[in-house]
Amino acid sequence: MKYFCTEPQRKASKSTCYLEFQRGSYDGRAWKSDSLNLHDDVFEATGLSAIFAQAIPQFDHWGITEVTPTQWQKLQQLLLDSGGVEREIIAELTPWVTACFQIEPVFTICGI
Repeated sequence: MKYFCTEPQRKASKSTCYLEFQRGSYDGRAWKSDSLNLHDDVFEATGLSAIFAQAIPQFDHWGITEVTPTQWQKLQQLLLDSGGVEREIIAELTPWVTACFQIEPVFTICGI
């Protein structure tokens, strides 16, 4: 993956400056083995923070945000419309989200 990393890769980086994308609702545990992680530098440099806030009004960069399928569709469309690197990022995340929604009603973004 170019933008996201797995938990073992995040752990090897010795950094916690990542947004963690978890399957399902947050259960009080962070850095799960099936999560995807996006470095905060990428999140900010690409303008994703503004797009996430537009698609998900309750998005909390530093806290816990659950994302529903409807919110995901809005986010996905905004990122596709943005073009450029945003399209690459959403393309990388989409298979994980699709698999998540097959078994979970939401996914959770744990902020930094």
